[in-house]
Amino acid sequence: MSLNLYGNINGAHYRAPEINLFEKAKENKIEQTRFSDTIGVDKPEIKVNISGEGLRALHGSKLQGSQDWEKTSKEIEFMTYHQPLENYMNMFPRMLPSNYEKASNGEYTFVQRSEQEKADALVKGFESLYDEIKTGYAEGTRVRFVEDDTSEDGFRRISMNEEVGILKDEFEKFLHGRFGEEQQIESILQRVNRYMEESAV
Repeated sequence: MSLNLYGNINGAHYRAPEINLFEKAKENKIEQTRFSDTIGVDKPEIKVNISGEGLRALHGSKLQGSQDWEKTSKEIEFMTYHQPLENYMNMFPRMLPSNYEKASNGEYTFVQRSEQEKADALVKGFESLYDEIKTGYAEGTRVRFVEDDTSEDGFRRISMNEEVGILKDEFEKFLHGRFGEEQQIESILQRVNRYMEESAV
């Protein structure tokens, strides 16, 4: 015996049928069988056929918050291999030391940071980002893409040298916007360049 089920495609809440099956069985003189009496007895199987549309309707309307896992899996795979390049210009300001320190009494006090302290923090932050990029590409775990209108899917995969170049360019632009003295900017750039040269050995 086959039984076809159809979901509430319009999203309406399920309402149990107001039918007394036992009374109906008595009216039609149908012999009632307990489930326990069917164990070990050769009984015809009941097959339930649910259409694809019915399954999707059931999945979407009966199980709130559930997802189409096949579609979600493809989206996750796409995002994994198309991670956009970070905007380093937004990351550099967060590297600067805070002007507020928490005192022993729990209150915050203002601290005037020197230009040297700020420069040291930026150099340390740049070195950390550079190491992260270099290690990721060396281990094969870092894949970054940039938008490219000429590619088939609108993205183009970049190399480690390209990403490091973008990091350096944005770092230099940030320094020129943050520090006014060319001598100080040049000193910071020399430090990060020396670090990269030593790391490449």
